[in-house]
Amino acid sequence: MIIATKRFKTIVLPFYFVLFTLLTSSCATVFNGSKQKVMFTSNPAGAEVFINGKTTGKVTPCTVNVRRKVKASPNNRQNEQYYVLKKEGYHDYEIKDWRGISSGATIGNSIATIIGATFIGVGAGSGNDTTFQTGLLLGLPMVASFPLDFMTGAIYTYDKQINANLIKKEREVVYLKTDSTVFKPTDPTEKLAKVYAVIVGVSDYHDKKMNLKYADDDARLFYNFLKSPNGGAVPDQNITLLLNTDATRANIIKAVNNQFKSAFEEDVVIVYMASHGVPSSHGDELYFLGADTDRENLEGTGVSQYDIQKALNNCKSQKKIWISDACHSGSVGANGSIMRGEEERAASNMVNRLLSNVANYDKSLILLTASSAGETSQESAQWGGGHGVFTHYLVEGLQGAADENKNGLVDVRELYEYVRSRVSKDTNKKQFPELKGVYQNRFPMSVVTSK
Repeated sequence: MIIATKRFKTIVLPFYFVLFTLLTSSCATVFNGSKQKVMFTSNPAGAEVFINGKTTGKVTPCTVNVRRKVKASPNNRQNEQYYVLKKEGYHDYEIKDWRGISSGATIGNSIATIIGATFIGVGAGSGNDTTFQTGLLLGLPMVASFPLDFMTGAIYTYDKQINANLIKKEREVVYLKTDSTVFKPTDPTEKLAKVYAVIVGVSDYHDKKMNLKYADDDARLFYNFLKSPNGGAVPDQNITLLLNTDATRANIIKAVNNQFKSAFEEDVVIVYMASHGVPSSHGDELYFLGADTDRENLEGTGVSQYDIQKALNNCKSQKKIWISDACHSGSVGANGSIMRGEEERAASNMVNRLLSNVANYDKSLILLTASSAGETSQESAQWGGGHGVFTHYLVEGLQGAADENKNGLVDVRELYEYVRSRVSKDTNKKQFPELKGVYQNRFPMSVVTSK
């Protein structure tokens, strides 16, 4: 039975009302300024810890001080921490930790605990439905447990531990044993495979604010490789090189359609794109920027990923390779602005995700990108006198440095592992090329000729 006197109601209830008001006004402020220590461990150890798309610079096991209040971004909601543990050779381990803060709900929970204990002696802050002796059913919200210091109003920092059992990554490119005489048909009636390629590199834009340093030099370097004996000495009629002012939207779309329509199933088609890449304003489409792209009208003047995909889908080839170096520093946003810092990393994340989706829709396509989500491609005079680090090691590997088993051939697996290793090392693990797609054999990328 509950017995409450008029005097009790007059004194005690106003006290709780005042306490409730004070805590309600201060709780959100305290939450916003608080941090938590999060311990990360993984099996095996050595996984790099990323929070909301940005590296912490630490590897497991480690402890990171994490702010509770964070702004919303393409990687996370407001006050949500998006943790990713990355280790080469293993699948990424992802955790989303969101903390909503409702001052009324949280403090209401605390007040319910106090009142429940005072009047009834029932712990009413457990987060479960609690029945009072009067028969009233009180549904308490599930909230995080933030111990309060009622003298200072501070929320105690609490520790959290995240243990990740990393799963070894199966190669995304599947290889089957193949004959070493790759370039000669084993069946006398089989046609000898041809190579069709479109190479695009844009450093000089009509809008000078978008200029890059070495994208055109990278494209020419890859073109020269394909023209060399190691690259198959691709004849002029089968390869199109578009640099700077020649790399307009119309010329790029025309080239991929004209070149690839001649390919048969056994032929190889190659697209190489070194330019800016920008996601649409809705984030559902990727645009490559030709020399004539108007940065205030990207979706009307850029080269859509679907323009390239259409040409690839319409060709008969079952051996397609798309090489993209599209995430450069100083990228352009969908609204025409030049992006830097966090905004640029978020755009890079979106560009790489959109590119990854391309390989999901075409099982005959191998996609090799210069960087992973959230990264930008680095270029400098230190690589070959002036190139992007990705293309520098791409061509170096194709010329023979990636021939790990010394059989005179550089296949996709050898090339990817060589490029990824060298690029990540030279950039202090700030850039990791990625390979996407499924392929039916140990596809050779080049023949190593003796010097």
